[in-house]
Parts: sequence; C-alpha cells; structure tokens
Amino acid sequence: MRKSVFNYVSLVLFVMFLLVLSLGPVYAKDEVIQSIDDLNKSSESIFIQSIFSPHSYKTKDEIIVLYNNDSPNNIGSLGLDKQDFKSGESIDSRIDVLQPSGKTSTEELIQEIDENANVEAVDYNDTVQITDLNLVNDAYFERYQKAMFDQVNAEKTLTLGFSNLIKVAVLDTGLDNHVDIKDRYLPEGYNYVNNSNDWSDDNGHGTGVAGVISAIANNKIGLAGFTGTSNVRVVPYKVLDKDGYGRVDQIVKAIKDINKTDIKVLNLSFGLDNNNKVFKAAIEEAYNNGKIIIAASGNDNLSHLYYPARYDKVISVGAVNSDNIRCTSSDWGRNYGSNYGEGLCFVAPGNE
Repeated sequence: MRKSVFNYVSLVLFVMFLLVLSLGPVYAKDEVIQSIDDLNKSSESIFIQSIFSPHSYKTKDEIIVLYNNDSPNNIGSLGLDKQDFKSGESIDSRIDVLQPSGKTSTEELIQEIDENANVEAVDYNDTVQITDLNLVNDAYFERYQKAMFDQVNAEKTLTLGFSNLIKVAVLDTGLDNHVDIKDRYLPEGYNYVNNSNDWSDDNGHGTGVAGVISAIANNKIGLAGFTGTSNVRVVPYKVLDKDGYGRVDQIVKAIKDINKTDIKVLNLSFGLDNNNKVFKAAIEEAYNNGKIIIAASGNDNLSHLYYPARYDKVISVGAVNSDNIRCTSSDWGRNYGSNYGEGLCFVAPGNE
C-alpha cells in the first residue's frame, strides 16, 4: 500500500467557535446527577471502560461534553436524570464523557445537553483513525527523497538553518528514540491512551511522521526531514493506540493541554469522516490561542476531505504522483487514493 508522506505538511487556520444557547426545558427528574462521582456511586452504575483503553472503540455508546468554563462539577449544571446514564468519566475540568443507559435515546440526550447554556459543544465520542504512512526508514535521501524534493523545490528548506526554536506537537501513535530523530524532539509530551508519561510508539506511524518533519539532515543516516538543519523540534503526544485508532476525548484533552504551552504548530495525521462538534470546538479554541494546525486530506480516494482538513479555514494537502496527477489506486493499490474535493488547497508528491 502506497501512502503519501507529504499529507502531513499543511497549515490550518480556524475562526473562533462559540456555542451559547438558552437553557433547555425544565421537567421532572427521577434523580438529578450532581457530579460524576455521584453518578458512578449509584446502584445501577457500571463504570465506563477507561477512556484511555486502547481498544474501546464503541464510542457511539458514549457522549462527550465540552463546557464553556472550568469547574469540577460542570455536570451538575446540566440537570440530567441519573436513570438516563450508566456511568461517566471526568477527563478534565471542562470535559466529561457519559455512557447512556438506553432509557432515552443518545440523540435525544445530546440534543438536551446541547440546549444548556453552560455547554460549548456536545457530540458522540467518535473514533478517529490514522492516515496510513508507508515511510522507508532505511533508505537514503538521494534514492528515495531527492526527486520529490525537486518536484516542489523543497531542497531549499534543508539549508535554511534558522536558529529560533519552533516546537511541533505531533498528535499520533507516539515516538521512538530513533537514531535519526533522537536529537530532534523534546520530552514534553504525554500518553493519553494509557494515561502515562511513556509515549513510546507501538505502531510506527508517529515516529514516521516525526521523521518526515525533522529527521536529522546531513548525518549520513536514513532520511532527511523537511526542516533540514533548522531548529525545529517535535513534541510527541500519544493519542492513537497500536492499531492507529484514537478517541475524540483523548484528542480534545491533548489539544487543551497544548493550548497552555508555547507550542505553535500541531500536526494531526488522522482523519474523521463526520463533523464532530466537540472536535471542531477544540480545534477552533487552539486557533484562538494562536496555534497553527496541520491536517491530512485522507487516503481513501474520496471526493471529500476528512476532518479536520475539511474545515472552512484549513489549508489542506493532498498527494500527487511524479506526473503531478492525483494519487489513486494505480499508485497505492487496492481502493486507496488521495482524498480530494472542496477545501483542498495544495498537493505534494506522495508516491515512492
């Protein structure tokens, strides 16, 4: 399977998104939820599988809520009926994940929560998947990269050599201490999949993406990152598991944490085929905090882009072959191809 190694070099600009709605209708509740602990202590509670579990993909059974403000008991302001939920988890002071009991449809519960003035966004706790990358990690620049660099005049970036530090947050499967990148990352990230400081890469995708960005140039080893000898460092945030899947709550939590740092660039090399309101709100908050966000158009040969690349002010990048023709199954095999359509601004070489 041939995948673009350049779908990860795109700049994303967003307009600030703010959702302020009037309070929903008031009606009698059997027992109103006051806090997450209160919900999970109820006799009917079955505590939600940890949101950090790498194999919890049934997110259509979960609701993610992003509140307007920080508070340890935001859920108490929603006035929710305890019988409508099995359990819940507080991700941080602005994010809760709730598991409905089935008494009321999930769609109705989302609509009810969405009408609350304390809620910025609410949606299903969707699952995202990596945009696959086939990176040859034992090749040399002349053999595998030079032609692609020439195609977009990118060799110039190898020798810019600017000294001001630029940090790039790579939200992906983690990072390995590879010899060709060991001096090009900063140990400031986090593992949101397993809730730990060990962001080791158990998939390889994140390490590959980091290498495309900043693998050491002119060291006679492996490949050269596009940033060449400039002072660019990646910061690994593990939000995807060993199979390349991640959940919106993990990603939103990572974005919120990055907003509190001096990181200016975020790289999101994964795709979601529906417009998740909470994900969108988090992206727009990042933009409002002065962040530049990197997105991929997707590699499933679709006539529309995946989110977040599909958002209005995203500058997204697709892939072309050596003839400057969009990469399709002829280049990558099976039914794969570079996603295209409204919102696609640039293309770059994406075939070996």
